[in-house]
This record gives sequence, C-alpha cells and structure tokens, in this order.
Amino acid sequence: MSEFLDETLREDRIDGFLRHVEDCEECREELSIRILVSEGLPSLEKETTFNLNEAMKSRISGGRKKTELVKKLWISVRVGSCMCLAAAAVLLYLAFTLGL
Repeated sequence: MSEFLDETLREDRIDGFLRHVEDCEECREELSIRILVSEGLPSLEKETTFNLNEAMKSRISGGRKKTELVKKLWISVRVGSCMCLAAAAVLLYLAFTLGL
C-alpha cells in the first residue's frame, strides 16, 4: 500500500492492487486512512479544503491510467517485434530465392 501511495509500486502490480482494494473493504478503508493522513492533514495545516472521496478517486484513476499506459506500451512492443520478425523473414526469403 505504501508503494502505491508513493507511486513506486511496479506497474505490473498496480492493477492487481486496485482490484483487491475494490473488493476488500478493510484494505479500502486502510487506503482511505493513509490518504487522509498523507494528504488531508497537510491541507489542514495549509488551511485548504480536502475531499477524501475525490482524493481516493484521483489516486485510483491515476493508477488505472498508469496500467493502461503500460498495457498500450507492451502492445506496441509486441507489434513492433512482430513487424521486425516479419521483415527479417522476408529478407531471408529474398536472400535465399535470389541466391544472395
């Protein structure tokens, strides 16, 4: 949980963490307490308003965006790899058929 809040949780683990927090009320409550302490208390010192629900939504949507970005990057890597392999296969085919 600390790694999620510190934004140091590995991208491949964020989705599982968020799914667990959505299903586990105890962990969701723990996350809200930690957000309240880490963001809510400093806002009191600065005499600014703080909305716990909005802070929770923001953290969770930020985590979701991060996992979606990583998924898109992996898809791009896979597509790029396939294209490179296809190009190499075509070059090998041409080299053998032309006798190079």
